[in-house]
Amino acid sequence: MLLPSLLVGALVTPDPTAWTRPVSVDVHFGSSTAPFGALGLSATYTPHPAVGFELGAGYQYGTNDGLQAAGLVHAQVGDERVHFGIAAGVSRGRYRDDPNCQTGGAFVVPGGCAAVYTGPALRLDAAWAARGQLEIDVRTLAGFHARLAAGVGHVLNADGEFRCEAQPGWPNDCTREKKRTRPYFDLALGWAF
Repeated sequence: MLLPSLLVGALVTPDPTAWTRPVSVDVHFGSSTAPFGALGLSATYTPHPAVGFELGAGYQYGTNDGLQAAGLVHAQVGDERVHFGIAAGVSRGRYRDDPNCQTGGAFVVPGGCAAVYTGPALRLDAAWAARGQLEIDVRTLAGFHARLAAGVGHVLNADGEFRCEAQPGWPNDCTREKKRTRPYFDLALGWAF
């Protein structure tokens, strides 16, 4: 009961000097495609309330199981405790995009095309992705820090498309672009020092 009271008090107490604490350490909870994965840890250096530099790492789940590292630059505007901003950066981690078909087996894709996938699945152990996000950032004199962000990641070193050839008796071939751009969300909670 004490922790929720402290957090609520920290959020509603105006503080003209909240952004003078230059370093925050945050735990991230997000989608697996977020810069710091589904569960991550980062540190942000904010030399000025309008600019921050963040480095961290986290764990991705699902088809991209593994660690991912990222770095972001934040640009923000706001009042003494709430800032709105944008961030851009890069991340490195695993990237998987398997087609919705089995190699050598028939399948039906959206649109009604039955086909066989004729190439390899895309599997990168060192995928580089460009990141961009919109965010709202809250910081208080007591040190509590929270950031909610939504953005997109675009894999830089994955090219081409999946090519599926139609089976006899079906009217057309199918192709599907590799999913290079994916949306994400991220919630960071932590403390500023």
